[in-house]
Amino acid sequence: GSLDPGNWSVQTKEAMSALMTLQNVTLLPLAIMSQMIDPIVLAARTGDIKDAGTAYVTALKRLKNTIAGGKNKVPGEELAEILGVVSEDSTLQAMSMAYGATRMSKRMENINRVFFKYNGMQGWNNSMRIAATAAGEKYLLAHKGDAKALAELGLEPKDVKVGKNGRLNVSSPKVQQAMFQFVDQAVLRPSAANRPVWMSDPRFLLVAHLKQFTYAMHNVVLKRASRELADDNPKPWGILMLTMPVILAADMAKFALTGTGPSTWGFKDYLVHAVERSGLLGLGDFGVQATRGVVLE
Repeated sequence: GSLDPGNWSVQTKEAMSALMTLQNVTLLPLAIMSQMIDPIVLAARTGDIKDAGTAYVTALKRLKNTIAGGKNKVPGEELAEILGVVSEDSTLQAMSMAYGATRMSKRMENINRVFFKYNGMQGWNNSMRIAATAAGEKYLLAHKGDAKALAELGLEPKDVKVGKNGRLNVSSPKVQQAMFQFVDQAVLRPSAANRPVWMSDPRFLLVAHLKQFTYAMHNVVLKRASRELADDNPKPWGILMLTMPVILAADMAKFALTGTGPSTWGFKDYLVHAVERSGLLGLGDFGVQATRGVVLE
């Protein structure tokens, strides 16, 4: 909803933001289950499956700190705060781009803010971006002599400097920008940059806003994995395959919580469900959804 046809009344904008908020509150109470694959996507970006485990641990530690009131910061949290990767404005902007609109009323903004705080999405998003920041620092240090890997982030080997403490020197604006880019590649963040122009038109808000993750997954994650595969690096695709068992396990937990588990599914049904929900079909997922339930005679 970042474009404006120019002829929208205040009443129309209020109605659209109210309907979008209703969609969010109705459809996304357990949306965090769908985000369980985030650490796998992060690991596919770094090429190291250990980073997925680190991201899960980061989320658990921050959850424990929230519940117990602990103030110990997890690895990467201080750097993420310095860079502004997890500032309040950054988090709210990410939530707004994914589930809101630029002309959402203040009342609806507040409702969405509270909703995403208590359904766990805000905390989870912050944890993943902190884990991605720590992984990004490790990645740049490990690839400080790899011109190809650095060029993807707009850097040259001479730009990556190590401080006296052995940590990455982030004083350079180029390095800061590279870190932001790495985090946005590792943790999906739908925006006008990775979705079709029509999805930014407020006239299509109610149709488009929950579908933009498909475009983000396709354009940011899958295209990069395919480029790496073309360069004889199968690691990203190999790691992404793990999204299927992870999302299936998350959905089984959701079925158990809501009592909505399918009673007639067989192995094939679970397999198809895992493939579709993993996001690995990219834009092909629209075709699968469009033909679901169609019987050919």
